[in-house]
Amino acid sequence: MITKKDLENYISLGKCIKATKKKIDYYENKCPYAIHGKVSGSSSQYPYIQRSYTVDGGGFTSGGMTEENRRQRIQNLQFKLRKQLRDYEDKRLEIEEFIADIKDPDAKLLFTYLYVDGMSQEEAGELFEMEQSSVSRKINRYINKYLVSTK
Repeated sequence: MITKKDLENYISLGKCIKATKKKIDYYENKCPYAIHGKVSGSSSQYPYIQRSYTVDGGGFTSGGMTEENRRQRIQNLQFKLRKQLRDYEDKRLEIEEFIADIKDPDAKLLFTYLYVDGMSQEEAGELFEMEQSSVSRKINRYINKYLVSTK
């Protein structure tokens, strides 16, 4: 069931979806899993010849957490982020379906202008040559009718 608050959050949901996708991408593609590298030094005996050595963190990251522990935490976070993303997308889809089901073309346009395009009631009213208060009444009347019909 859609509420007026859900409609008002439509644009924010889009921003949340974008931010969550960015976090998921970071943890899937850019987050380093192991601490290791190469250093150069010389042999311990004469003649001192420069050599390269590979070093790693011995299975521990800087916080004292094992690499396996860290990977598990990242996987848990990725799972939570994917679930959060699905919830955002589902709510946004529900709002889009609600607007698509509106039969009255003026009401459909008003809902689109106000909640999808982010216009103010004054701006939408100017397009319909209506006062802001008339826009507000029309929206509230439609939402109340919808809420009563879904109970």
